[in-house]
Amino acid sequence: MMMNISAIVPVVAPTPETEATVRSIAAQTQPAGEMLLVSPADVSALAESVAATAIRATEPSLPALLNAGAHAASGDVLFFACPPARFPPTATEAITRNLSLLPTTIGGNFHLHFDASLGTFAAKMAKMMRYHQHYDWDSGIFIRAETFAALGDIPPTDTTGHRFARRMENFGATVYPPDEIILPAGHIFKLMWRWLA
Repeated sequence: MMMNISAIVPVVAPTPETEATVRSIAAQTQPAGEMLLVSPADVSALAESVAATAIRATEPSLPALLNAGAHAASGDVLFFACPPARFPPTATEAITRNLSLLPTTIGGNFHLHFDASLGTFAAKMAKMMRYHQHYDWDSGIFIRAETFAALGDIPPTDTTGHRFARRMENFGATVYPPDEIILPAGHIFKLMWRWLA
């Protein structure tokens, strides 16, 4: 069963890392139904280069950008693809496969891989945290559009996505595809800090 996936990329500021995220979504083996680049800046040139839609947002915060993208999206599934993550070419295919095979699931997120010498240890830590229902925007959260509507907008204070993930987990069953998102080395320290917190 094919699903219309809306990939929402929040662009707080145009950077090489942001462009890498956008290019990874554009390179999906099963293209998203639409890609929305949401930013307070003019990202029309980048959007045009990957056949995406640029949405100008008035608020620069991450929750505001994600909400603006969700409101503009037309897909059955909202896929929050936040920089600086680089997504595997199978990401949208995995979303479709898992949500189709498990129709009672409402969404989920992906495994993480870190570009660093401690990457394997950090990935195991992230997996352990995920099994305790603790994950964030960095892990490529996706959710059925009807479920997002039922949960309501992302609160302005939820900049990490932890509270949104918890709301998802309380609402219904989620999936955790093994396809790996690649994050830069610096995100290991973010992960460790969250683990200690």
